[in-house]
Amino acid sequence: MKKIITCMIFGLLSLISCTEYDEIAIWNKSEYIDSRLAALEELCSRMNTYITSLQLIVEALQGNDYVTGVTPVVENGKTIGYTITFIKSGPVTIYHGKDGQQGTAPVIGIKQDGGIYYWTFDGEWLTDDRGDRVMAQGMAGKSAYELAVEKGYRGTLEAWLASLNGSNGNDGKSAYELAVENGYRGTEEEWLESLKGDNGNKGDNGITPKLEIREDGYWYISYDGGQMWTKLDRATGDPGQNGDSMFSDVDNSDPDYLVLTLSENGEQIKLPYYKDKFDLLFVSGTDKVKEMTVYCSAGTTAVVNYELTNPLNAQISIACISHSGYKVTVDKTGKKISVSAPDDPAAISEPESGILVFASDDERTIMRKLVVKQMKYIEYTAHQQLGWNNGAYGPRFGGKNCTFLDEQCTYDKNTKEGKWAYTGTVERVNDGAFLYEDQIISIVLPSGIEIIEGVAFQQSSIETIELPNTLKSIGNTCFGYSKLTRITIPKSVVSLDRAVFSKCAELISADIQANIEELPSNTFEQCSKLQNIKLPESLKRISNNTFINCSLLEEITIPDAVTVIDDKAFSQCSSLKKVILGTQLERIGTNAFNRCSALETILCPDETPATLGKGAFPVADGWTVTNASYRIYVPDEQLETYRQAWPDYWAAPNNFQITKVIYGISSMPTQ
Repeated sequence: MKKIITCMIFGLLSLISCTEYDEIAIWNKSEYIDSRLAALEELCSRMNTYITSLQLIVEALQGNDYVTGVTPVVENGKTIGYTITFIKSGPVTIYHGKDGQQGTAPVIGIKQDGGIYYWTFDGEWLTDDRGDRVMAQGMAGKSAYELAVEKGYRGTLEAWLASLNGSNGNDGKSAYELAVENGYRGTEEEWLESLKGDNGNKGDNGITPKLEIREDGYWYISYDGGQMWTKLDRATGDPGQNGDSMFSDVDNSDPDYLVLTLSENGEQIKLPYYKDKFDLLFVSGTDKVKEMTVYCSAGTTAVVNYELTNPLNAQISIACISHSGYKVTVDKTGKKISVSAPDDPAAISEPESGILVFASDDERTIMRKLVVKQMKYIEYTAHQQLGWNNGAYGPRFGGKNCTFLDEQCTYDKNTKEGKWAYTGTVERVNDGAFLYEDQIISIVLPSGIEIIEGVAFQQSSIETIELPNTLKSIGNTCFGYSKLTRITIPKSVVSLDRAVFSKCAELISADIQANIEELPSNTFEQCSKLQNIKLPESLKRISNNTFINCSLLEEITIPDAVTVIDDKAFSQCSSLKKVILGTQLERIGTNAFNRCSALETILCPDETPATLGKGAFPVADGWTVTNASYRIYVPDEQLETYRQAWPDYWAAPNNFQITKVIYGISSMPTQ
């Protein structure tokens, strides 16, 4: 019995020992499985990252992208990969390594066939459910020329580029019309859209395979972003060490290409460095730019220098498109582009126009842009160069989108001719623009100016000025006390403020064509050399003191529409000999022609006598009848009516003598 019990105890101990050992083994095995699964999942994530990197590289090849830099990725002092930067694409990081041991991850790679990269799986073509090979790149985008050919264009690339020059209007046909003549069947909008971009359309995207490991322990692959999955081999064995990279080598020693070697099949991918491709840049001083602003005035030509980088000596075609009135020519020998503006500024409807410049080597077409701004000038003469912004209160001019270009302003000290260059529209001459300016001689105000503000040229040395047909308003005492000698006011002017030409001692003649109804007070006050004056037919009122003391004025014709001549309007015009009044006069103010001592003839054709203010015309003031120096001629049939209405000038007694100066027109001496 004792022996039996002893055996049972040893048996139980053995059982207990075996159970403890099995539990430890099972625990250890579970730990191993978990760690291996985590490693496989990490491998799966890494593989998907590598696949994405590989496709980005293929897309860079497809998109004619170029390498601008290669930066090593260092870990623990060892280079394990590289970050590649491109001109257009984002940066791509790749890793390289040796084949690992015992790894069972799918070997995904690419292989080229017929110029197209396809995905491979364990060295074989990767196929979809239909058995078609899966492309690693999208279908190449089309250039503008290729798109035109697809639409029926039959000409060569050179002919197509040359046809782009026919768009300036003067040639009679646009570039689109020339393309249609050569077979193009698309709309003009489609044709213009095809010209956009450097590399044609982007093309369809390639397919990116995606891997995952599922709970059943198998690899799965998807070709449609994870919507449909295909089961592959079992994910067994340990992941390889440093063996899951798709690249076995990265060679950056070649000065022309970055060379990537695929781990799977040893195939090499060559990525060109940027310097290998041609480029066209505009030269602006020390800068080289893809877009440049050009200033061009009517009847002139602006020349733009360009630099063509062409290390491979490819045949480069260059052509320009202008959809405005500017003509464009290319001098390939001198590397110059000439932009010519029409003689008539009105031929350019927009202040800013774009000119597209295309360069093509048959494989790649790049587009650059010239922004042409219509440059205008304000011309002047002066004893020295004047600044456009040196007015009494700031800039001399103002306007809409108006920008003055200091670098384009000129002055010739020999001829005394200067120009202020600007873009946009000058709309006004500012208040005090040339106030006290003693160097200016003359100025031509450009079309677009509508307002000359008050005292703009007051007390300046201005002698002549040309006013534009856009001018509407002239401010108070604008030219007062200046040295102005002549003036023509255009029909566009509808408003004159007071004393505009007051005390212009050098003013000889004034032609007022303005569409105004009133000459304000003191307009030509004390213009002592004024000899010739022409008043507009629209005039209805001549205000007080308008021509007072214009001592050299000999003759004046009052327009028929004038109804009022105010007080002292022509007082002290000591050389005035002849006055022709209008047919609708209603009132002549006090002393209107007072002290006009040289007066000989006043012609008054109106059938109805106007109301006269006291001393409207000179009276005897002690003269005898025989030395009264003038006569008033009125319609014969209204002679008595006038003599009765204006008794001071026919029969009214005064303290000295009787002035008798009213006679019929028929008695007026012939000239």
